[in-house]
Amino acid sequence: MSMTSLTSQNRLGSLTPDERRHALRVLRKIHHRIEEKFKDYRNAFRDFDINFDGVISFQEFMTGCEYCGIHLPVKDSKLAFDLIDYDNAKSIDFKKFSLINTDNSKSIFEQIEEAEKAKANRREKYEQ
Repeated sequence: MSMTSLTSQNRLGSLTPDERRHALRVLRKIHHRIEEKFKDYRNAFRDFDINFDGVISFQEFMTGCEYCGIHLPVKDSKLAFDLIDYDNAKSIDFKKFSLINTDNSKSIFEQIEEAEKAKANRREKYEQ
């Protein structure tokens, strides 16, 4: 499976162990540069959100990474963006952007899985 062809459903389950390790390396690289350049994630989010609409598009994400000195191949940028955009909204809000913070005790994969489960539970309750 290509890393750039992830679907919103089973996104994490479709990654091989090698792809997961690679994705984590990419996210850690982004995290470290954000930590070096900004005092906190809220300031970083504001700089990434170029049009100030409260969400970061893929183009803004790539531009923000470049601004931080993170030079990633497009496929790695897409992989990181797609993982962070766990609900496939085609944008990243601040809550999702904060998932880049790999200092958290849980891995980003655990955090994303929990967020996906919570969203599915809310959807089920709404549909009942």
